[in-house]
Amino acid sequence: MDLLGIVARKVLLLILPFLIAFILTVQFAPEFTYLSFLILAAGLYAFLKDMAEKIEFLCPKCGKTFRTSITAFFFSPHQTYWKLLRCPECNKVSWCIVKYYDGVELKAKVRKIKDKEISVKSLVIQLAFIASSYAIFLASWILVEAKDLVSLSSSTLLFVLLSSLFVYAIRQEYRSSIYYILTFFGVFAMLLFSFLQAVRSMVS
Repeated sequence: MDLLGIVARKVLLLILPFLIAFILTVQFAPEFTYLSFLILAAGLYAFLKDMAEKIEFLCPKCGKTFRTSITAFFFSPHQTYWKLLRCPECNKVSWCIVKYYDGVELKAKVRKIKDKEISVKSLVIQLAFIASSYAIFLASWILVEAKDLVSLSSSTLLFVLLSSLFVYAIRQEYRSSIYYILTFFGVFAMLLFSFLQAVRSMVS
C-alpha cells in the first residue's frame, strides 16, 4: 500500500469542495467568501481525524507502534513517511516512520531522516521573528487608506497557525531544524503581504 497515493486522493477530495465553494461565493456573494474557509476547516478536520485514527507510527527508540491524537497529527512536522512525535511508550521525541494504515503494513523504501537538533531558545527566537513580521504587516495595514480585509484575515490566519505550531513544538520539546524553513516561509509571507498592501494602496 502506498501512503502517498492515499494522501493524494484524500487531499483531492478535500480541495475540490473548497474550490467549488470558493468559486460560488466569489461569483455570487463576494461578501460571504469566508464561508469557503469554514468549509475547508470542516474538511480539514475530517481529513486529520481519519488519518490520525488509521495511521500507526513506529518509534525508532523503543520499537513500539502507536497512533497519535488529531492535535499531534496536525501540529507535528511531517516528511513523507516520517513524522516528528513524542512516543507515548518511551516518552522520547524522534522521527517516527509510518508503519501501518488501517491495519495494513505500508511498504516503502525510505531513507532515515537526518536532522540537526536546535535549542528551545532558538524556537522562541524564531517565533519572535514571525510575530515581528506580522506586526510590520499590521502597521502597514493600519497606515494605508485602502484596507483589504481578505489580506488581513489571511495573514492573521497564517500567523495564528505558525504561532500554534511553534508553541506546540516548544511544549513538546521538538528540536528540529525543520522549523527554520517554517520561519523563513512565515517571515517571507508576512513581508509579501505588507508589500502587496502598500502597492494596492498606491494604485488605488
